[in-house]
Amino acid sequence: MYSFKIDNSVRGDAVLGLTKVDGGIRVAVVADAKECALLLYLSGSHSRQREEKKETARIAFLEEGKIGNVWTMTVLGEDLDRYDYAFEADGVRFEDPHGRSFEGHERWGKKELGNILLKTPVSQPEFDWEDDERQGISYEDVIVYRLHVRGFTRHASSGVENRGTFAGIVEKIPYLKELGVTTVELMPATEFNEVMMRPRQIQHRYQERSKEMKTGLSSSLEMESSETASSETTSRKTDLNSSTSVMEADGRLNYWGYGPSFLFAPKASYAGKGKNPVTEFKNLVKTMHREGLGIVVELFFTGEETPADVVEVARFWVREFHVDGLHISGTAPIALLASDPYLSDTMIWATSWDGIEIAGSGQKKNAKTDPFQRRLAESQIFKKQFAQTRQVSRGKVQEAENGKAASADKANSAEKAKDAGKENGSEKNAEMMGLAVEPKRRTRVLGEYNDGFLVDMRRVLKGDEGQMGALAFRSRRNPDTFGVLNYMASNNGFTMADMVSYDQKHNEANGEENRDGTDYNCSWNCGAEGSVRRKKIRQLRKKQLRNAVLLLMLSQGTPLLLAGDEFGNSQDGNNNAYCQDNEISWLNWNNQKTNADQLEFVKHAIAFRKEHPVFHQPTEPKLMDSLACGQPDVSYHGISAWKPEFDNFRRQFGILYCGDYARKADGTPDDTFFVIYNMHWEPHEFALPTLSAGKKWQVVFQTADEAQNGFYEAGKEPELKSQKKFMAPSRSIAVFIGKTVEKP
Repeated sequence: MYSFKIDNSVRGDAVLGLTKVDGGIRVAVVADAKECALLLYLSGSHSRQREEKKETARIAFLEEGKIGNVWTMTVLGEDLDRYDYAFEADGVRFEDPHGRSFEGHERWGKKELGNILLKTPVSQPEFDWEDDERQGISYEDVIVYRLHVRGFTRHASSGVENRGTFAGIVEKIPYLKELGVTTVELMPATEFNEVMMRPRQIQHRYQERSKEMKTGLSSSLEMESSETASSETTSRKTDLNSSTSVMEADGRLNYWGYGPSFLFAPKASYAGKGKNPVTEFKNLVKTMHREGLGIVVELFFTGEETPADVVEVARFWVREFHVDGLHISGTAPIALLASDPYLSDTMIWATSWDGIEIAGSGQKKNAKTDPFQRRLAESQIFKKQFAQTRQVSRGKVQEAENGKAASADKANSAEKAKDAGKENGSEKNAEMMGLAVEPKRRTRVLGEYNDGFLVDMRRVLKGDEGQMGALAFRSRRNPDTFGVLNYMASNNGFTMADMVSYDQKHNEANGEENRDGTDYNCSWNCGAEGSVRRKKIRQLRKKQLRNAVLLLMLSQGTPLLLAGDEFGNSQDGNNNAYCQDNEISWLNWNNQKTNADQLEFVKHAIAFRKEHPVFHQPTEPKLMDSLACGQPDVSYHGISAWKPEFDNFRRQFGILYCGDYARKADGTPDDTFFVIYNMHWEPHEFALPTLSAGKKWQVVFQTADEAQNGFYEAGKEPELKSQKKFMAPSRSIAVFIGKTVEKP
């Protein structure tokens, strides 16, 4: 027998969910109901064969403990850790929306368990974080790798012991480090129901009996209203009072995990058999941090959560699981998250921050109440005066040169102001001199995460008209107030391999007659649809993939790589594999050998980007000679040097990067680079910018050079035969480095 006592002496607010207190537990749950109760089950009493219909104890909430629609009470008793719990309101049983973990869905995809009542253990395991520290935020140094927890290692070729789990990712950490990525993003990994359900109409007993009398057939259908009520939860949006419908599996699985979920709990089936999901996820984070990798989780909100719940969920994952960032998808009040002081050192990614006032950006937010913001706003006056001298055309380099002298003088004045301020221990004196002083730049925590880069750069890749302006914009875009996540492929659309292999989607396997998924893929199959054996088409596709990787890695924003794209993962043209828990979605690690050349190229491109900060600067290039060194930080060119052409028919573009504007890890200036983009289907001759005396152009990347797999190792770059011009092959990208050549 059990013996519990309700302590009515505790009053006031309570944290939603379950909280441990001396001698017992305190529970709080939201329910718009006349009565509510806490249900206790002996831990492990749930059955995988059938749903338990009887609880061990039912403890009713007292009316005096109700505040609005929040029911609260403190339960005292011994051995409460032996129990799991759920709730009941007006006869309807439901899970704790704030539960920390759940039992009942430990096995992935069991259709017969799709509609059972999940229980939450009263006791959660302790975890020793030791000296764990979250990774710092630096968008310019981050390289993201986006993966699906199950699909990443579920295939037998993954070679891991714990396939399709958090532990499987841990086993792949050496691979991630070798690849060169710095941060892993997990697609939704909260406790969602992967078994897709649909309502099924049933008949009442008297209707069945009438039918039986008419047909002479026996009916075995029985209505068990109590069982139906216990299995239908409020989170499933089912009419709980209806006696004519039940929920049944429709035969598909929600593989991606977008939809309603228990947002405070890691997914149990991602933990592995007999393992605790909370412990397994924490161990993943801790191990990643120990190996120098960051981790970001995607949290999907349906829009039905309260703003307070959204903020609490975000704080919880940072506080409880030490994650380095949050990708907010679905519908959520991102303005609240952007301004939350608890998240001020956490990366927050959302589709767009347009219209959102960002703290520390110089906007009016908190300027009246926050002394720092007020001081920062005042300094923006000086910044605006300073910026007025920067009359730089984003399209024509010639216009930038016209204002070079004035800009250089102003830049020198600013430097003198800073020096004067430092000599007196503060920049305040410099401001009093009437000289412009730029405010200290705050760490960017917000990140823009959308398909803008994907759409534009895919159109550049396949040679659409009028895309050179987009190439210039996307390659330099790096706002001061938030980071930009750039990617060529995501789960919602074609993989990179399919992007160069299919013109049209092929989603027939989804069971929706190919109506689902976007028709706007910005893809080109290079001459034939799908898998081919023709050598020319296969070679062109590989070249296009090398081009795509460089478009991504040479752009100033934060690059994001979809798992498997580095070795040619294909979904057979399916651009919406949301329900494909099979080899369509699982990574086939055998492709590491099949497409070893592509994997090698991606590794080299990542290492090259990390080695040369000129391609990942903390601020967006100004397109001007702000250092008065004789060259702008970035300049644009056409087939003629210093003459960019943005006509609709142009598919040729050159970008010159001056290494003096970036510093390597050892403090020395970076090298100067010239990148040639010829996205036309015909070769074009480019004039090369003249280097300073003693330097020569050498080849770093040449995607059309199949014999070299598109690149040369550092220190082995060949010198261009002609230092004045270069014939760029069709649909290719070339990267040249200006190096000092010793005289013989």
